[in-house]
Amino acid sequence: MGAIKVPGDLLLTEFDAREGILFRVRVTATSDPEGRLLAEADQISPIHRKANGEVTREPLLPIKPADLGEEVFRVDFSNRPLLLINNQFGDWRALAHSPFFVCMALPQALREILTRVLWVEKYFDTDDPDDWQARWLRFAAALPGSSEVPAEEEKDSFEDWINASVAAFARMHGMKARFGAHWSGGSES
Repeated sequence: MGAIKVPGDLLLTEFDAREGILFRVRVTATSDPEGRLLAEADQISPIHRKANGEVTREPLLPIKPADLGEEVFRVDFSNRPLLLINNQFGDWRALAHSPFFVCMALPQALREILTRVLWVEKYFDTDDPDDWQARWLRFAAALPGSSEVPAEEEKDSFEDWINASVAAFARMHGMKARFGAHWSGGSES
């Protein structure tokens, strides 16, 4: 194998946001037969380093700005779930962390993702640590007040399990109290 040369500048400046970026890495032979594929890895997340050098983990639901027209947010399933926020609101990161948005969007995103996994993807395995569906099922099943993922043949319990998981998520994060603390009780204009 030839010597690996690391480029001087590793900054990726062509992207609007780092959220949702995944890489494919291929290793090829440099000897006969030259160019032969030796290894390949897909969906590799970049390492995020804070200013102090601390490495942060990839979020379960990355958030990314997008042109959504009249929609405020949308869960995108092109690859793994990604929460898209309308880029016409300016500081989309501030919006994503605002109490109103968090309380209204995150429980709904969780509900949509779990519905997608069980009803659309028909996925029930929780063992694969790298599979996005398994990660979401493990997350929901581990919430205080939730239970294990229903078996494929227990279709009658899917909706109840999803509702219980979303309720457990909202309870764990104090969504009702957080929302109430910022809601002035205003009337519709």
